[in-house]
Amino acid sequence: MSALIERQRGIGLVEVLLALLVLGVGMLALGRLTALALREIEIGRARAVAVQLAREKFEDLRSFAQLDAGPAGIFGFDEIGASAGGAETAEGRLQLPAGALEIDGLRFTREWTTSPLYLCDAEGAATRDPCAAGRRPDLLWITMTLEWTDLNGIAGSVIIESAIAAFEPALASQALLRPAPIPAP
Repeated sequence: MSALIERQRGIGLVEVLLALLVLGVGMLALGRLTALALREIEIGRARAVAVQLAREKFEDLRSFAQLDAGPAGIFGFDEIGASAGGAETAEGRLQLPAGALEIDGLRFTREWTTSPLYLCDAEGAATRDPCAAGRRPDLLWITMTLEWTDLNGIAGSVIIESAIAAFEPALASQALLRPAPIPAP
């Protein structure tokens, strides 16, 4: 009987060691999974900040006060160009310029390019060819690129595109105030 009890004690010890080994491997896997999840959260946070920076700049580019280029402090549609344009200070500096900026330890670079589009035919598609010499484009297609380097030195980027229409801001509000025609009975 005592030999059987001693053999069972040995088996119990082996079972405990195997259980500790399985637990250790599981904890190691959980630690790696946690590190991977934290890395993905950091990537998602950087992308969210980049998208917000792009949205702010698109809204800034849409905030022109007139179509023609204006003096310092007055932003015109014609001033929108590759990494140029937007609301200005009284001295004529852009409030949201292109280039580098740092947010929460992440260094972002914001740049954009423009492509003019023309609506030559009321029923046709927009074209890159001007309808007439010297004509202002009807739309500007903006491609905004934001790049960053995270805290681990890994690079990321986001590219967002949008169109900005050339319309006289004062006339847009007049169209809203015009009374609708009364239909004939």
